[in-house]
Amino acid sequence: MRGMQHDSSNRILLVENSGVGVCDCSQFVQNCFTVDEYKMGNFDTAGAAYIILTPGGSPYLSLAPYGITGVNRTSLNFSVRGCDNAHIAIYQGSTVYEKMVEFVIGARSNSGYDIREYTARDVVYRVSTPGVLMDCDQFKAFWVAWELNAAGYRSWLLGVGSQVFSEVKANYTNTNHDNGGWVSIAIAPYLEHTLEWDFDIGI
Repeated sequence: MRGMQHDSSNRILLVENSGVGVCDCSQFVQNCFTVDEYKMGNFDTAGAAYIILTPGGSPYLSLAPYGITGVNRTSLNFSVRGCDNAHIAIYQGSTVYEKMVEFVIGARSNSGYDIREYTARDVVYRVSTPGVLMDCDQFKAFWVAWELNAAGYRSWLLGVGSQVFSEVKANYTNTNHDNGGWVSIAIAPYLEHTLEWDFDIGI
């Protein structure tokens, strides 16, 4: 079940139920929705944002049900709160790890950040950079981008802040020609730590 409520800033709070009572619609008198009600779109998303919880150890969660995909998009802004290992996957088709690029913020117990490319579940390229980025107690803003250049090569970039292409922390360019459709986006934690993700609708 997913529970949502508007707060005073007209945001929608969307909580993924971990199975241990993270969300209970009975707690919310107004603006709380079941999965089916959410999919029917019976609520106003104007000026709203999603806050999504990914419980520790949970698998990749597709953002498509929330209207966030790679269609007509080559970048994504978000904020995340948690101690380490925030994973963002951009992939082709509907299966993670088959043809996928993974951004990892707070890798190795929040000591670095990675960009990893997967083909048939094997890592074929990896950029690893040291640095502490995540915070257990507060949201921090990040962006990822996957631009195609004039030569037909795709560059993958990870940065901090709310402005895309500012404060680049990691990047690489795949020198194989890329005309594939990177249309799917998913998020995941790692091991025991739950993460909170904040996505602005329309960004």
